[in-house]
Amino acid sequence: MTSLDKNTIVKYEKLKNSFLNHICIYIKSEFQPKNLLRSFVDNWYAYAKEANNINYFVNKNGNPIWFNNPNPKKHKLALLNMDFISEDAMNVINGFSEKPLVKDHSVPINEIFNLFDRKNINRNQVEQTLLKYCRLGVITKVEDENLNSKGLRSKMPEKWDNVFARYEKIGLINSKIT
Repeated sequence: MTSLDKNTIVKYEKLKNSFLNHICIYIKSEFQPKNLLRSFVDNWYAYAKEANNINYFVNKNGNPIWFNNPNPKKHKLALLNMDFISEDAMNVINGFSEKPLVKDHSVPINEIFNLFDRKNINRNQVEQTLLKYCRLGVITKVEDENLNSKGLRSKMPEKWDNVFARYEKIGLINSKIT
């Protein structure tokens, strides 16, 4: 990892904060489709990582990398810096197997949206909620299909108490902590 200069970190901090503002405006608007919120949150996540000098989440032009169908060779360092990596996904990242990977929000965006107190929304609440609940997972396509078949595509299990409860519900283990 190369260390970013102070001006670049300040730029990414400003971009991160601008996306916090966008998220607040979006939530206050009560706009229903969550795809726009997903874009704002993914941008916030990328710039927050960069502002913390974890510089694998934006491209050389300073634009966030989306990691749709992530390439384990090209994006290995970014994938290893995500919050949850299933054992099968880790094997793919390390070159021991070849399976399609999926970048997944461990707490679906719809669930995060429902956590906000929309009447009293402010930037601090948005940031604290995102810092607590916005985690990216790397899982295989098969594991993603398993989540979907269990009805966990865009919702959390009942009475969940941690951000990786969807993964635990289908038996996935975070290889980052084993």
